[in-house]
Amino acid sequence: MKCGSRRAELGRRAAGAAVAFVLAAPLQAALAPVLQAQSLPPWASCAPPSAGSAIERLRRLTALTDQALVEAVVKRVFTEREKEQRVSAPNLAGARLTIDFLYTAGQGASRVFYYEASKTIPDAEGLLRVSVAGWVRGEGAAQRSLGSKSELEWAEFADAGDDEERTIPEPRTIPDAAPGLAPLGVLSRAGQQTWVMRRARGAGAVLVYDVGATGVGTRRPAAGCKPS
Repeated sequence: MKCGSRRAELGRRAAGAAVAFVLAAPLQAALAPVLQAQSLPPWASCAPPSAGSAIERLRRLTALTDQALVEAVVKRVFTEREKEQRVSAPNLAGARLTIDFLYTAGQGASRVFYYEASKTIPDAEGLLRVSVAGWVRGEGAAQRSLGSKSELEWAEFADAGDDEERTIPEPRTIPDAAPGLAPLGVLSRAGQQTWVMRRARGAGAVLVYDVGATGVGTRRPAAGCKPS
């Protein structure tokens, strides 16, 4: 009798475990979207991922060897864009081009770079800075520019009036370039990337860029966008 009771008890426990498993499966399926949303970074709320989307690893590249990956394309684009600002050609020719900020996400033919480059021309009272920002897709000989824009900025030296009181004026300190946009994160789906960016100046508005093989497009951040 004791053996039969023990077997019956084990049978009831096994049946209960089976029922619990059957009930848990639909519950897990229902909670999956909620759990997935909870695990997404805050910036993803500005461009909610669709089915099949993946979060790409976003990296800032600072080494000269990394900048060399896009240097040829950036130089070519900069030469075209700097003409839009009507700065004298001799001054531009004598200024050094620097890649101030460089980010990348993805691999191979789908790899995307975002860059901000500039030339700085100092004078007696301030400095003139021509900046070009844009996107490069691919690697090696297959690289091509997807889109770019240029800007012109003039800044007065903070101590511009002090030289009159100095017998030998000190050399001016040229400030480093400030970023225009700061990437927050990247999503990828079917060969296209979505970059969520924030303006580094002003109120820090969020911008969303769709970057694909045919070019770059912008769209409004999703309702309820809270990048941080």
